Amino acid sequence: MKTRNKCFSFVIYGLPLALLLSLLLPYSLNVYASGAPTLKFGSFKDNNQFSDPDEQLAGEAVGDFQLGNALFRKLWSIGSSSVKSADGVGPLFNSRSCQRCHLKDGRGNPPADEHSFSPSLVFQLKATSEGNETTDINYGKQIQPFAANGLHGEANIFVSYATEEFHYADGQSITLNRPSYRIEDLAYGELGDNSILAPRVAPAMIGLGLLEAIPADTIKANADPDDNNGDGISGRANFGYSLEHQKTMLGRFGWKASAPTVIDQSAAAFSADMGLSTSLIGLNYGDCTEQQKDCRRVARIHSLDETEPEVSRDMLELVAHYSKNLSVPAPRNQTNLEFINGQKIFDQLNCQQCHTPQHTTDNSNTTEPHLRNRVVNAYTDLLLHDMGPDLADSQRQGFALANEWRTTPLWGIGLTQTVNPLARFLHDGRAASIEEAIVWHGGEAEDSKVAFTQLSQHQRESLLFFLKSL
Repeated sequence: MKTRNKCFSFVIYGLPLALLLSLLLPYSLNVYASGAPTLKFGSFKDNNQFSDPDEQLAGEAVGDFQLGNALFRKLWSIGSSSVKSADGVGPLFNSRSCQRCHLKDGRGNPPADEHSFSPSLVFQLKATSEGNETTDINYGKQIQPFAANGLHGEANIFVSYATEEFHYADGQSITLNRPSYRIEDLAYGELGDNSILAPRVAPAMIGLGLLEAIPADTIKANADPDDNNGDGISGRANFGYSLEHQKTMLGRFGWKASAPTVIDQSAAAFSADMGLSTSLIGLNYGDCTEQQKDCRRVARIHSLDETEPEVSRDMLELVAHYSKNLSVPAPRNQTNLEFINGQKIFDQLNCQQCHTPQHTTDNSNTTEPHLRNRVVNAYTDLLLHDMGPDLADSQRQGFALANEWRTTPLWGIGLTQTVNPLARFLHDGRAASIEEAIVWHGGEAEDSKVAFTQLSQHQRESLLFFLKSL
């Protein structure tokens, strides 16, 4: 983070004083023996285990983290707010807060039943026209169910599940849930004939800065797109255009590794999910299409200053700084015999071929120097892998094919449902447990999945104990 004026004035850290005070109201300000004001966010109970700052943050970076946290939790207003810098959400949106999708900085969840809604499950849209990928002509990049006054949300989408019994070799079984989606109340015409609905659950936020700091050459060196070594694993790197750096770069973030940096991902979320303009995506009307003329008209009426982004550069950097520095909880039970046996089974099943246990970060990070030369136990190669037809959703993203997904980091996975009891697994939240998520694996992971199904019940439990301890 760049150095800011430490004096309290009418503008602090680039934020108006009225906004700063509104951000800090939920918290208490404490003065410690040193005399330095420190924000106290309450006791960190079990469901706050993804919300600790990186243990190596110090000095002004801690204050920036706290301000970023407040912005991450902030409920943005729908136009013409009395606090200008909290204004501008919409006109169409999925949520008014980052925190409402990434609950407690953890993974989101699909709706509890087919009659309810969850803001942490969004439905992206892709359309194919003459071999080229575009967004839906009427609805843009994704379906937004909420709208500013005078407008209609784009649609309502309901999720239902068909149950399937899956049997292990030892006769034990589990129930899988295959989702299907019903879209109703389309407010702006029909979806395009070639448009595809792609559900995405909000992922956990921990360790993003460490993932960004892994050298690109390290990630690309692990790719084997043609499976030249014949091991059945052919990870591919994805690439995306970085608005932050104004060039095409290695993708790391998102379910298909389409975003190169945390700031790129944050700006995209502000725009598509909340309809907020930033210095990188200066669209005050968010995802309103040219066909949604009333939507763009309302955006002009509600914008107090169309020349300034609704999320200032300082605010975007604070949110990105916060997102980069959410600490990863330490693994648990490492001396437990069941953990040790489970780790051996993890290796025997070749899970580590994609879920690479360890990396080391670059030693030249200038924006977040405390992230230099750190050991990263993320259990991911950040590459794309074919996960089979059951998980394919017919949507490409960048160079990623419909059946390809970025390897999900496994660190903290055992605390996922402690942080958010409703959280589920995989890109669409279909798996209610880690065990179900494993059984849904296919494609390049088919051999490992089949080997998992051949284990004894005790061996499966040991593997799951290991994973839940990460």
